[in-house]
Amino acid sequence: MAAQQSPSSGLPSKCSPFTAIYIDTNVLFPSWPHKVPAAAQQVFYWAKTLNVTIYLPAPVEAELEGHWKREHLRNIRDSADRLTQELRRFSLPFNWGELPSDGTLLKAYRSACDSQKIANGFVVSPLMQGTISVLLTDAVNHSFPFEDKGKNFQDAVILHSVMEHNAAQGAQPAAFLSRDKRDFGHSEFSELNKRYGSAIAYFSTEEKLEKELTSDAMNRLMEVWAANQSAAEAAIKRSWESVQHFLERTFIKSSDVRLTLRRIHEVKTFLLGKSGDGTIPLSFYADAEFLTAIGDTPPLRLERTVMITGSGQLRSSEFTDISLDAAELI
Repeated sequence: MAAQQSPSSGLPSKCSPFTAIYIDTNVLFPSWPHKVPAAAQQVFYWAKTLNVTIYLPAPVEAELEGHWKREHLRNIRDSADRLTQELRRFSLPFNWGELPSDGTLLKAYRSACDSQKIANGFVVSPLMQGTISVLLTDAVNHSFPFEDKGKNFQDAVILHSVMEHNAAQGAQPAAFLSRDKRDFGHSEFSELNKRYGSAIAYFSTEEKLEKELTSDAMNRLMEVWAANQSAAEAAIKRSWESVQHFLERTFIKSSDVRLTLRRIHEVKTFLLGKSGDGTIPLSFYADAEFLTAIGDTPPLRLERTVMITGSGQLRSSEFTDISLDAAELI
């Protein structure tokens, strides 16, 4: 059976070394839930292009909400109070009215989160039931990632839940992205993988994950690109007569001038994004000879190169329905 392809690039989904990416809380700071940092967006773009599932672990979702309540919900009211006090110092009357209730503000926050989850293609992975008993044992024994006196509890909940979820999903190769290198960039990470029977690789930066995520894809992309450009070139050369007529309609304005197409070369296609009608943009160069004969004077021969733009449909690795849009002498 042929490998499933990504609809946007034509790349097989197996181009990625991972089937899933789990993200930590700090990956979405500092602009969540209104924006996702650009570095993370780049990783998410490639993940979606390669059909890699992006998991937002339930403990991460809870930690994000807790952070927002502590750092932002309280500040909304404090900021309004400070503004009122400052204006009163200048004897300026000011009445900001009644702020929305905490429940209303929290509802607005969650709505913004839902929009971001949809926009970025996040799937919430649940807090697995087996996590709690293991956490208690590890906390007592100060096992990774716990430290003395049970420190790193939240990190441990996230990591254990991610690994247990991955194991339950069949232990397919997955990545865990967290900037918290001090707590997760540890040799015991692999030992925890063995305990759970999971297959999680840790990445401390978006750049490192993107490089690993796209290495196979970029090689495959170049192969796909080259193959499809060859298909486009073959299709255009089969349409030699149509290209000849197109050039004549574009450039021949007098019966004293004749045009002969001599060569088609440097065919390029843009495969990373199709037009709204599903066509793929293309361009190529054509060498043409213009022959001018006026009266009894010897004919004048002029060779020129023309750049032509157009589009085509890609069906079963073959280009069809070639349409030529514009041509310009260069």
